[in-house]
Amino acid sequence: MSGSSDVGKALSRKHRIAIYSLTMWAAVLAARVIAGDWESKFPIVFPDSFSFIKIADRGFLSPHFWFGERPLLTPFILRSVGGGVREFVLVQTLLYFMAAALLCYILLRILKSRIAQAMSNICILAVVVQSRYALWNTHVLSESLSMSTSLLTISAWLWYSHVRTNRSIALAWIASVLWMLARDSNAATALFMLVCVIAVPRIVRPRAARPLNKKFLPGALAILLIGVFSYVGQNVSGRNDNPVMNNIGLRVLPNPQLSNWYESHGMPISESLIERTGKNAFDDQWKMLNEPNLQQFRKWSRDSGQFWQMLSFIRFAPHWINQSFQEIDSELAYDNHDYDLFRTAQKLPDGSWLGIGGPQSEMALLIWLLLALISLYLIWRSQHRIRAIVLMVLLLSSFVDYIVSWVGDSVEVNRHLVGCFFRTSIILGVVLACGVNAFLTENRKKMVPSVAE
Repeated sequence: MSGSSDVGKALSRKHRIAIYSLTMWAAVLAARVIAGDWESKFPIVFPDSFSFIKIADRGFLSPHFWFGERPLLTPFILRSVGGGVREFVLVQTLLYFMAAALLCYILLRILKSRIAQAMSNICILAVVVQSRYALWNTHVLSESLSMSTSLLTISAWLWYSHVRTNRSIALAWIASVLWMLARDSNAATALFMLVCVIAVPRIVRPRAARPLNKKFLPGALAILLIGVFSYVGQNVSGRNDNPVMNNIGLRVLPNPQLSNWYESHGMPISESLIERTGKNAFDDQWKMLNEPNLQQFRKWSRDSGQFWQMLSFIRFAPHWINQSFQEIDSELAYDNHDYDLFRTAQKLPDGSWLGIGGPQSEMALLIWLLLALISLYLIWRSQHRIRAIVLMVLLLSSFVDYIVSWVGDSVEVNRHLVGCFFRTSIILGVVLACGVNAFLTENRKKMVPSVAE
């Protein structure tokens, strides 16, 4: 008995050391990000930042706060910290690194191989310290909170794959809801995950699917309600008006097939609109938004343009997917230096060591995906099939996340892909570490009987 209690104490001591170490690591990195700019109070320059602050100033009791022109989570936290930009930056920076530390800790708990544990933590560290991602903590935008909540979502679903209890599934759904509230594009990806979570067990484990789906029902309803809330909020506030007009000017009008299809569904074609071909809503002194001759077009765009755009993504899915991947190499390579107003790149180490910080080219992405497929096979073979399913759904959702982020708006595409590339890099690193863990633990199991013989 004393031997087993000693083991328990040793394990708890290791857990405490891991928690303290990861907390210190998160605090040091957060201090590095905000160091040197605390006194400046992180002055804002982006139009979207002013919009977030405007919504937060309305207060929780205003319906315009809950159905404003921006996703809810950023103004909610901004309002919760008193509306101060500096305080908001501190909170979201701490959340970003603490969420990464939590994922590291979860992997230390669920992985048995020390090599796999070290690999998972190194891969996560290599991603989160890259300035292309960490710089967003210094801005009043939705990117940082989207990345942080994606880390929480991955952590929660991984923990559910390890400890399948009502509490763990509730935490997974709560994290998913928070992630949905961070950015509108996350809602579509979360709905895809919901469909997979319900459908995959019916295909893989039909007998266990019915009781499993009953456990998923409350979370599924919450995801659907948040999805409806997001869609209604977008329509009421008109926050997707500009993205729709950007897409029409830059992607629809230059394509005769798409242009004819949109016209057949009510888009009023005129000489003034044709002149906007290859232009976004803000070009030529916001002409698409202010030109009197385009009033009828703007009314159509506001009333039904978003619906027909969503339908076109389905109707012309092969076209949109093909278009989205044409520039993926340059998109992966872009380091977002244009947004690094507070010199984050000079404060943090470069996390692209030997490519372990996620893919930064098309070839690297293919290599990572190949390793991920091999890893998923090894995890499935090791009898951790729930973990394999969870990781497979997360990986597939990265593809949906990319498509939705790319097609959603044709302006600032690289910025809209930040959360997707961050999340994909984290998932790929986690899948690889879990695959290595499966391979090493299975080999160890095979070696034990042979030694006994």
